[in-house]
Amino acid sequence: ATTLAGQTASLYGANNAGSQLPGKPNRVYWSKIGQPEAWPRINWLDVGSERRRVLAICATDRALYVFKENEGIFRIFGDSDETFDVEPVDLKYKPIAAETVVAFDKRVWALCDKGIVAVNEAGLEVMSNDIQEELLRALITSVTLADVATMAWALPYESESFCTFFLPGDRDI
Repeated sequence: ATTLAGQTASLYGANNAGSQLPGKPNRVYWSKIGQPEAWPRINWLDVGSERRRVLAICATDRALYVFKENEGIFRIFGDSDETFDVEPVDLKYKPIAAETVVAFDKRVWALCDKGIVAVNEAGLEVMSNDIQEELLRALITSVTLADVATMAWALPYESESFCTFFLPGDRDI
């Protein structure tokens, strides 16, 4: 369940078990408020290109962020079903691994093709500048991007104020 506009609902990307429309990989669905098992077919938004699938969905207290494979990062915002809208946050950074998309420190963090980023309503910030060269080298030389996509993950530690990213390979960064 995710909270958006002060309401809790379940959200489904087109590749989740809840989808009945495999031809719409860019579609995001939401449930009735307070009824996570009930999601009418009219509760949806198309996000970005129809040719690119939703890789991950993650929320902050103000918006829902949609990470699309080979396309970029989008934001869904609004106060109700009638006012939900979608806008691109950044189309230059392409998310790589769904399990690295995590909510932390009032932002959503993710591993992208150009580094680790954090997004919120203010925009995108590259968080891996200090380790950028080593990170990109590890992504290029240690394993294939397909391995990174399926094996990388992140774990936020709010109480300790840090977020750890775990990548496949034999290198420490």
